[in-house]
Amino acid sequence: MKLTYAITNENLIYYLSPSDIKAAINQAYSRWDCLIPVSFSEMLDCVTTHIKIGFYIGDLDDKYPLDGPHRVLAYASAAENGGVHFDATKTWAVDFRLDKSRDAIDL
Repeated sequence: MKLTYAITNENLIYYLSPSDIKAAINQAYSRWDCLIPVSFSEMLDCVTTHIKIGFYIGDLDDKYPLDGPHRVLAYASAAENGGVHFDATKTWAVDFRLDKSRDAIDL
C-alpha cells in the first residue's frame, strides 16, 4: 500500500522552521516504512494527499478537541479526512540539545 502526506503551509508553529518540521515528519515516516507494509511519500500540497499534517488549537469540529497544554498531544482523524492534528499549544522540539524547555515534546 502507498500513502501520500503533506504538511500544511498555513498551520505551522512559529518557533520551529518549516524545514525542521518537515525533517522530523519525514524521519518518522521513514521509520514506519521499515516496519509496516505501507510506503509513505511526501507531496508538496495537501489537496490530493491521503494524510494532511498541521498544528491546531482547540476544537476543529471533528469530535476530538485539542485540550491545550494538558493531555492530548495529537491525533489522526478518520481515513476519509486524512488529518493528523498536532496540538499547537504544546512546546514541540526537534533537537533537545538546542531546546532546553522542560515541557518540550519530541516531534
